[in-house]
Amino acid sequence: MVALPRGGSPKRRSEPERGARVEIIPIPDVPDVVPRRADVLAADQAPKATPAPAATTFDFGPGPVRAARHTNPDGSTGGWVARTAHVDESSHVDPDAVVYDNARVAQASRILDAARVAGSAHIDHATVAGSAIVAGEATVRRSSIDGRAKVREQARVWDGATVTEHAHVVGRAHVVGPARLDGHACVRGDAWVRGGHVGGSATVDGTASVDAGADIVEDTQLTAGRYPQADGAATRSTPGAPTPRSRPSRRTF
Repeated sequence: MVALPRGGSPKRRSEPERGARVEIIPIPDVPDVVPRRADVLAADQAPKATPAPAATTFDFGPGPVRAARHTNPDGSTGGWVARTAHVDESSHVDPDAVVYDNARVAQASRILDAARVAGSAHIDHATVAGSAIVAGEATVRRSSIDGRAKVREQARVWDGATVTEHAHVVGRAHVVGPARLDGHACVRGDAWVRGGHVGGSATVDGTASVDAGADIVEDTQLTAGRYPQADGAATRSTPGAPTPRSRPSRRTF
């Protein structure tokens, strides 16, 4: 006998309305072997492998080439360096500076601002800044190149020299020691500047040699001889060129 609720007939089981959505929740898979807490912690603390940087390209001028941004010694992201070039871990490259072709930068050098190092140039414990360019087979060692200066071809700038503003060092010229080039000065050919100051629109060319104490300025042109001369005077070395001036430097280098 079926007991009836008070007041009438037995209750019917409610059925889902037609069209109602029924959500099915899957039962999660349970591993056969549950990992120990110690194993999980050890895996979290294990050093993660650094993924290889994605191959990318950058246009240094002639067209896009494979390149990557340099990581500076302080961990900051630096400028673009072509895969064919090399910047060692001790050197700094500003975000807008670039190193490309087969250039080499080493020994805590600094490539700053919008400077460019290209060709087969070597930068060793030196600073290249501003919009300066070092290219060709040039070498800059323990010196400073900045402004809009250019050091190209087989030029050498060594051991404390400064080349700035719009000055150029090209050919097989050498600028060494406590020398300063500025203005629109140009040292080229097989000339040597071992000290002193070359500025203005002066040109030191050929086999001319400038030593400490010289102040070669204005539109002077030197193609031979050594300055300052023993008698304190400089002789004209290029027909029609202004007489070179040589006097004690007014600058401290």
